[in-house]
Amino acid sequence: MFPSGTKIPSVILFIGMALFAFCWIGAVLLDPSWTFGVNTMSELGISETGARYLFLIGCAGTGMCTCIYGALMAHSLKPLFLRSVFIILSISGLFLMGIGFFTMDTDLHIVFTAAFFISIALCMINYALYVAFAEENYLLAIYTAILIVANILLLVLTPIAFVEPVAVILFMVWILSINHSFFLNEDRWFVINYGR
Repeated sequence: MFPSGTKIPSVILFIGMALFAFCWIGAVLLDPSWTFGVNTMSELGISETGARYLFLIGCAGTGMCTCIYGALMAHSLKPLFLRSVFIILSISGLFLMGIGFFTMDTDLHIVFTAAFFISIALCMINYALYVAFAEENYLLAIYTAILIVANILLLVLTPIAFVEPVAVILFMVWILSINHSFFLNEDRWFVINYGR
């Protein structure tokens, strides 16, 4: 049988994304000195207000959900290259947890932050290649490629304080949108994995 399907992981992913959005908005409301595009998200983690606790909860909770989601999806899907997308995503969840625990006043923060964004980029590149060449779903491949290019352009043309939150928002939109296709087409993935 389909071990966990894609519906259970989908719910876990949605919980993680909702938690992050809630904690981010809550942290910004608690720390009125934080300004979008001026301050990095990580600055909420060293806020003198209660925002730092919401930052920790958001990173740790969403990181855990992302890690579990990636592991369950990798377990549920048979194509090896597609599984690699979710294995990398699962590892990125661990890096996100590290961002929350090792705030920007520690030396390890930049290591976890860089590892998180690099792993997300690898995840998106692998997914674009998989859907383009294995499924010939050029629409999803182009959609993913556009988001990758948009992030690169933002990194080159805008301050890091602007790139960071926008990249996170784009990633959240991307992962929820591609997950939506798995959620709605679970029967098709059952056939691909295990035959009729």
